[in-house]
Amino acid sequence: LDRSPALGGGARSVTKIARGVFGDAELEYSKLSEAEKAIVFAVERHEWLWSNHHQLRTVKAVDCLQSFSARSGSRPVCSRCDALLHNNDFQSALNHKTSGDPSKAKHTPSRFRQDGLLEISLMQHQLAGLLQADGSKESLWTRFIKGALRGDFTDDKVFLGLLEAVLVVKDKDRRGVGMQNMKWNPDYD
Repeated sequence: LDRSPALGGGARSVTKIARGVFGDAELEYSKLSEAEKAIVFAVERHEWLWSNHHQLRTVKAVDCLQSFSARSGSRPVCSRCDALLHNNDFQSALNHKTSGDPSKAKHTPSRFRQDGLLEISLMQHQLAGLLQADGSKESLWTRFIKGALRGDFTDDKVFLGLLEAVLVVKDKDRRGVGMQNMKWNPDYD
């Protein structure tokens, strides 16, 4: 589950689904309209053999019996969930190796992401602006955060000192307290 943001798996490829749905053996998935792609995604989801529950850290068969034997020594799974372990597609997904390099994860297809949940979470933490971008460009804040995480500003002591001072002043203003005990960055001396 750590390697995949997908909510499930085991369906045919989107190309095979599109060719079957639209009855064209030569159809290229990339040529479909957004409405046609939505139809393909719906079919794909209905064909899933398993669903991933990242929060619970579990995987279950879509047709799970929701009952299992509680005998001593047995795994608490139903026969259909247990059968996933013998499914070639499931084994392939389990054995899929990732590079471990986070920069390569940026190309995850959007249909595998849960942007709706991410947006809700960011809004609740008043961080919705991180996702908002002007056209295809990343927002200023997203670019700044990525640069900060890469260490692009490590040697810019004056900039970081200014940023820290502005943040402290804004925080004090928001809390309605004065500027007493304000400590300035020593790099300004």
